[in-house]
Amino acid sequence: MDNEASPLILTSRDHPDEWSRLSTAARAISDMGFSANLHLVEEARYAGESEEALRQSFSNASVIFAADKTALCQNRYPILCIDPLGETASFRALAKDVWIVENNCATGNLLFDEFEEQLNEHRLLTPEF
Repeated sequence: MDNEASPLILTSRDHPDEWSRLSTAARAISDMGFSANLHLVEEARYAGESEEALRQSFSNASVIFAADKTALCQNRYPILCIDPLGETASFRALAKDVWIVENNCATGNLLFDEFEEQLNEHRLLTPEF
C-alpha cells in the first residue's frame, strides 16, 4: 500500500456495482481542483469488520474510510470516516467531500476532532464554503 494514501475499505460485499461508482466518486477531482489520495482495499477479509478491527489493521493511516452497507446503499454515498486513534467518534462524508477529510488529515491541517463543528445532527459532514 502507498504509505501516503488513505485506505478506502470495502466492508460490505453485497453491492459490487455501487462499490465501483462509490470509489470513482470518492477519487474524483472536486470543483475546487482537489482530490482524495485513496488506496482501494477490496480484500474479502475486511467484509463486516468493526471500526476497532479496521483501526488495528490500518493503524498508520491518518484517516480510515469504510464503504459499508450504509455508504453503498444511500444516495451520494455517505462514506464512514474513522479516527485511527479511536479518540473521536466516526462520522460520514459524502463521496464528493471525502477529499476534504483526507487532504486535511493527511497534511495535519486539521485533526480528526476538528471536523466536529462541520457535522450535522446525523454526523454527516456539511462543509461550509
